[in-house]
Amino acid sequence: MSKIEIKNMNEYNPEYRKDKSLIWKAIGKNGRTKKEYPNISIKKIVVPKNIEYDTSILDESREMYKITGEMIPVYVSPNFRLISGFEQYLLAKELGLTQIPFQRVAKASKQEINSNRNNTAIKTQSGKIIYTSIGKAKKIKQNYRFAKSNGWEVIIHDGLTFSLRENKSGKYLIGNEDRGKSLNGFRRKLFRLKDELAEEIGK
Repeated sequence: MSKIEIKNMNEYNPEYRKDKSLIWKAIGKNGRTKKEYPNISIKKIVVPKNIEYDTSILDESREMYKITGEMIPVYVSPNFRLISGFEQYLLAKELGLTQIPFQRVAKASKQEINSNRNNTAIKTQSGKIIYTSIGKAKKIKQNYRFAKSNGWEVIIHDGLTFSLRENKSGKYLIGNEDRGKSLNGFRRKLFRLKDELAEEIGK
């Protein structure tokens, strides 16, 4: 990929292409007006473990920000994974900004869809597969680990509600065989059981 150009956002609108390249369209040409970009919280951006960036682009971006006071957008996937504009992300962090302008891929790739499904697929007691958000999936898997370590079993119902029962006795500690609690309600009760268990051990 050719080196990314950094231009004045008072004169050009930046636009990312599917190949992650950044082009600039002159404001005023063919009646083109200055574009306003939506902002995204820095915390919401999913950043790759190893960011590859060009120090010269970062330096140019830093100098251009001093002139315009505007951040060049970053480019993110439908699930807010950072896929281009790494220098802009690093500059925003350097400046202590909490938000940054962004452009988003209109449609997820097949690879990303399959990857997300693998990470968020939840199987219910009846065998039904439910795809949920990554955040919810992480909480559900955390529930499984904690329950298993204490000899309990998490039961997931088709309505994405949750019950908890003891492996040995089959006694339900949360919910029952047919119906459970919402994820947040289940977690509150689960943490309460965790605290009670800790108290018993401490006696």
